[in-house]
Amino acid sequence: VQLVRGAIFVPYEFHHGLPDKYRYEVCLEDGSWVEVSCGEFSNIRANPIPQVTEWTSPVRGTAVRLIAEHLVEPHYQVLCREFGVLVG
Repeated sequence: VQLVRGAIFVPYEFHHGLPDKYRYEVCLEDGSWVEVSCGEFSNIRANPIPQVTEWTSPVRGTAVRLIAEHLVEPHYQVLCREFGVLVG
């Protein structure tokens, strides 16, 4: 169990699988999932750089998941070069 305060999504340079609207959830110690952040990766299509998202309040949890609410180009699955979790 870690105190999680955010996440980093690093996309590939091509447009396939780029989420532009997202939701992050954290798995709590009891196994339930709680939404910690939702929003938009602004201009990710033209500028696919690492997307750092910090929660409003840190949450103690065991796992983090990114849910793509919308993709830049539909009909693809989310692709991710790297995914990091900010703890502490």
